[in-house]
Amino acid sequence: MLLLEIIVGIIFLIFFLYLLILGIEMPEYGQFWVSPGAFPVILNILLLLLSLWWVIAQIINLREKKELKNQVVKLSALFSAKEEWKRLVFISVLTLAYIYWLTPLLGFSIATVVFLTISLKLFGKINWLKCTGVGVLITILIYLAFRYVLNLPMPT
Repeated sequence: MLLLEIIVGIIFLIFFLYLLILGIEMPEYGQFWVSPGAFPVILNILLLLLSLWWVIAQIINLREKKELKNQVVKLSALFSAKEEWKRLVFISVLTLAYIYWLTPLLGFSIATVVFLTISLKLFGKINWLKCTGVGVLITILIYLAFRYVLNLPMPT
């Protein structure tokens, strides 16, 4: 299992390095801190460092446990149970429905509440009322972040 985590960590390293390069290539308008690439660059540097830390920690664990002998890496190790595969497919379909169908049909706010409520119910043993409450709360926080922190109009 440690070898699989090292492989996944390296994939994340490559992915976040790619996103970092895209962020660096974004145009600058005056100072770097107010340019559109500042946030992606900072975020991807942090994610790169965390991925690197993860890979190093797993290599250290691997050296200590010496589990490399006769270890076969299988994708099924990530999703060992049939139930996990069903949830993966369902959340993928739900995400695509949220992006391409719910948001254009209902608008960002209502679609986000519906998406979060169903997602929370799917992955947690929480009743519908709590799931809906959390979905509404997160949507309000997103609205406040866009309106007052980022000074941007709410996505539609």
